[in-house]
Amino acid sequence: MTNSWLYILVVMLAGSFIIHMYPTLVVAIGVNVGIFIASYFILRRDPRVDMRAGMLFIFGLTVINILAALGLMSSMMANLAFIALFIWSMAGGGRSR
Repeated sequence: MTNSWLYILVVMLAGSFIIHMYPTLVVAIGVNVGIFIASYFILRRDPRVDMRAGMLFIFGLTVINILAALGLMSSMMANLAFIALFIWSMAGGGRSR
């Protein structure tokens, strides 16, 4: 695991803290989009990380979080979607050939 993913984890934890401090729909969507943009800039700096696979994973997380914030996906469905995304990522989904 590279330091880039640790930085992204810290950004995601800070975003989660902000969402729990201000639990409104606009804040939840804005913070999730902000995490996506911050992740792009963090991954872009590291030449050892597969940019396409990393951004597809972060995009999937962002979509799951936004759908859960909008109430279009229950928490159980969000957890199942995350598990499916994680398994897809570990199986090589999105990696450049």
